[in-house]
Amino acid sequence: MAPPLPPSADVRLLEAARSAASAYRASLGPRFEPSAVAYAAGRALAMAGHPAAAVDAWLAALDEPTARGWPYLMNALVQAARALGREAEVAAALGARAERLPELHLWQGHLLRLSGDAAAALAPLTRAEALHQGDLRYTATTERVRALDALGRLDEARAVCEAAIAAQPDYALPLQVSLAGLTSKAGDPAAAVALLDAALARAPAFAEAHLNRGGALLRLGDRDAAQAAFAEALRLNPALAPAARQLQEALG
Repeated sequence: MAPPLPPSADVRLLEAARSAASAYRASLGPRFEPSAVAYAAGRALAMAGHPAAAVDAWLAALDEPTARGWPYLMNALVQAARALGREAEVAAALGARAERLPELHLWQGHLLRLSGDAAAALAPLTRAEALHQGDLRYTATTERVRALDALGRLDEARAVCEAAIAAQPDYALPLQVSLAGLTSKAGDPAAAVALLDAALARAPAFAEAHLNRGGALLRLGDRDAAQAAFAEALRLNPALAPAARQLQEALG
């Protein structure tokens, strides 16, 4: 491991990163997507070893007149806030800006849920779901369902899914898969399997549906069929291996 930089060198590196970001911003001109420039500037600070300065820069960028909650910037901000233990501070900062930038309700709730404060996440997520359409609304719904699930409020989570299936028909299939997972967890795995079989009849390559089906079959005691469902889920999406392992350990 390389020895740490002396304080003077560290300060110079920070200033160099800030200067490079400023030059980059100036070179692109005013018509370039401002959020993309702000994201790149913050990344330069983070790569220079100053994630706190990156967080401050990203929050400041959200105060610009042309600011928006660009997903790359917001994901980077959430990750850095969690790494620094600044979840509560950054969530409050997002909430303070959310009336002007309504998409920040979603990111505030997302950060609060990830930090373990599912109860506090519910209000901004409910607000985000009411304000948006399309992908943002669907994402707010799924985040809200996850928060309710984390709180053990399964009946409410299922009700949210059922309402969203009717209100968001373009996203009915993934919402049905989520509803099936909640139904299985709530103690009705047979009904969950029926929901998942209906979903898979429409989309046989939906890996998460096979995963949830495996969990429901385990709850029903059909280990062979469950293992086959898990195997198909992993064939379709190997990244689901940790989730499959958690289900098998919890239910096996």
